[in-house]
Amino acid sequence: MRLSGPDPDMTVLSPDVSGPVDSGDSVDLQCWVQTQNIQCFEEHKVWWFRSGLDQSGPALVYTQRNSSGQCDRSTEGPAPHKCLYTFSKSMSPSDAGTYHCAVAACGLMLLEMETQSLSQTYGAGETVTLSCPRSFKPIETPTLHWIRVLSGNSPEFLGGTYSFEYKGANNTPRTITKQGDGTFDLIIQQSDLTDTGFYYCVKVQRLKMDLQFGIFLKLKDPDPDMTVQSPDVSGPVDSGDSVDLQCWVQTQNTQCFQEHMVWWFRSGLDQSGPALVYTQRNSSGQCDRSTEGPAPHKCLYTFSKSMSPSDAGTYHCAVAACGLMLFGNGNTVTDKGRERL
Repeated sequence: MRLSGPDPDMTVLSPDVSGPVDSGDSVDLQCWVQTQNIQCFEEHKVWWFRSGLDQSGPALVYTQRNSSGQCDRSTEGPAPHKCLYTFSKSMSPSDAGTYHCAVAACGLMLLEMETQSLSQTYGAGETVTLSCPRSFKPIETPTLHWIRVLSGNSPEFLGGTYSFEYKGANNTPRTITKQGDGTFDLIIQQSDLTDTGFYYCVKVQRLKMDLQFGIFLKLKDPDPDMTVQSPDVSGPVDSGDSVDLQCWVQTQNTQCFQEHMVWWFRSGLDQSGPALVYTQRNSSGQCDRSTEGPAPHKCLYTFSKSMSPSDAGTYHCAVAACGLMLFGNGNTVTDKGRERL
């Protein structure tokens, strides 16, 4: 059983106050947080980031807890719960830039950032590579760090490196962090659905932390790209005869090919059923396990049965793979003795 954090069902909006201001002027930046989830409403936290006009950052500049917002805490009626956060700042020339608020709630972070709130989707089982820009200046020696936040979990450190050339790597059973050509890369091998979450690359220079890259990574069940067919052997047979029912399974997906399972069902001639009559794992099929060339992977499953009058009916094979079940065409087997009556 896997428990995950509740769905925050949350929106984050900032009224547009873009424009020039005089040095010394006070600017009120606002962030509206709205959610249907009372637990996330009570536990959220707001972070403010600034990206410089020279494309630097974003850098964390201020943090607010939900107790510091003007919140509607009523739980009555269908209206969502709302909080308004205001960040007031007296501006200097060095404060010019683009400000964003980000909300951390229920193990997720929702960022209102045009260039940083990216999203990518991969199929489970694929190798995923995320790259963070890396540059070196002799007068600076910052470090870079990959961090991920999965639903219901605390932030997790995946690995770090220096801004200068460094051959060291951080390895876990399924993740690798290492330097590339001008990048700091995170590689997730044999990805699965539990890897869905937010991934951040953070640059740390002394006591300053800059968010270099952020992405929401979504993993989905791979497309089985599978066909299931049964050669037609329909017809009457004598009681005691043996019938070979066959099921061809063909797929382009190696992971589904390795993990599939075949079930045989029978529906009675009286429209009863279908009932499960036999199960086969992929090890029991005659399989072409070659991964070379563009040809699909194939398995042939044979279900041999000595027929009695009570076995008459329509037989289907069904293949369970990658979270789906695909049915083949049916074969109807009847009893010759009953047909002669």
